[in-house]
Amino acid sequence: GNYGKGFAVVADEIRNLAETAGAQASGISKNLKLIKSLIDKTEASSEQARGRFDLVVEKVKKVSDEELKIQGAISEQSSGGAEILKALAELNQISHTVRDRAEELLKTTAIIHKELAALEQQEI
Repeated sequence: GNYGKGFAVVADEIRNLAETAGAQASGISKNLKLIKSLIDKTEASSEQARGRFDLVVEKVKKVSDEELKIQGAISEQSSGGAEILKALAELNQISHTVRDRAEELLKTTAIIHKELAALEQQEI
């Protein structure tokens, strides 16, 4: 009798512990599934962020390439500008030379006219 009651109490406790353990195992299983779901979402977000980061890196590289092209064009324009300034200086020098020669030619022409006029006066 007493042994049977004691055994029934122990069996009841074991059953309660088994139910509690089952409930806890079920809770742990749900928590593990939730954790796995969160990990999967985090992984997907990470992949998406990596894709966006790769896109940013690609765009930065394109901007850098364009900047190099612009710097090259500016350098070419600077060189071209320097050549134009040099050519303008040469044209200015040539213009002064032509003006000086034209003045000399006018003086020489005036002298020739004067001499011709003097010769005409002597012949008359």
